[in-house]
Amino acid sequence: MILATKPDQVTAALVEISGAFHQNHLLISIAAGVTLTKLEVALPAGARVIRVMPNTPALVGAGASAFALGKNASVADAELTKKLLSAVASHCR
Repeated sequence: MILATKPDQVTAALVEISGAFHQNHLLISIAAGVTLTKLEVALPAGARVIRVMPNTPALVGAGASAFALGKNASVADAELTKKLLSAVASHCR
């Protein structure tokens, strides 16, 4: 799942999806300023979460993105995120 809402809408979105969110799901958030802790607390225990911060050149396929893994995210989750972000960025970490 990709969470791409305005920061003030994150809580409502997480409440809406939390009942259907399972450990086999991965949440990738690009909501600016929303911490990993806030995301993890709002989801069921063990939720796999990654927080991404892209920059605006991603809009034209020349961006760079940084991402941070939540406490339950795996190396495979990181690789998937990198692959997804590489479609719109020239560099991901």
